[in-house]
Amino acid sequence: MKKIIVLVTVMITLFGCKNGQKEKVAVEESEAQKDSAAISEMVTEPGFEDSIFSDGSKPAPWDNAGISNPKAMVDFIKVFQGWVTLDQKDSIVSHTRFPAGQIKSKEDFAKKYAEIFTPEYKSAIAKQNTRQIFRNANGAMIAGGKIWLIQDGNQFLVSAINK
Repeated sequence: MKKIIVLVTVMITLFGCKNGQKEKVAVEESEAQKDSAAISEMVTEPGFEDSIFSDGSKPAPWDNAGISNPKAMVDFIKVFQGWVTLDQKDSIVSHTRFPAGQIKSKEDFAKKYAEIFTPEYKSAIAKQNTRQIFRNANGAMIAGGKIWLIQDGNQFLVSAINK
């Protein structure tokens, strides 16, 4: 519970509170770059390391997924989980490369958000163990393939949103 409170506090500090304002899907690219830079500078918990999957297999190396800074990627995933939990659509869309799997554009994201991001879908993302992130040449996968993430330079982006 303490980690959730800290995460929400960090998110509010980094990205501001909407206070019931209607969120806009279109976000300036420069804002997305600032957000990614702030996430990249976050510090992870001491002792960060992967753990073995429940089937006994080990995750592939992060560099196989094109991720040069695993700690920053895990920090991004934690922030992303908070965005999803709090329905911060503008933050999600500003960190998504389109087309993203079943979502073709920012406009498509806005239309399909409620259909895709159901309570069950959001719960699967929230429950992702950040010490057990599957990865391969396509990037890092969370929530059983619902979300794929990549590193592009110093930014971390959603590359696929699947039902």
